[in-house]
Amino acid sequence: HIRSEHDRGVFCNQNMLVAKTLPGHAQSVCEAIAQIALPEIMGTIAGENTIFIVSKTVAEAEKAKCHLVQISGEAL
Repeated sequence: HIRSEHDRGVFCNQNMLVAKTLPGHAQSVCEAIAQIALPEIMGTIAGENTIFIVSKTVAEAEKAKCHLVQISGEAL
């Protein structure tokens, strides 16, 4: 198994974020994000190890990323 720096963490591009989790954890992490109810997050979709997160603006996406990294220590 080849690992890279993109195996886990929160990555931002414009008003969208991608959160990479351990395999099989995306749905539970996505539910935890929904329970936190950050106002910057409009919605989420989870797969097996990836969560797609949408914010209204670039600034809100950056703010959401900061919150998620702070909460998770970027170890999703």
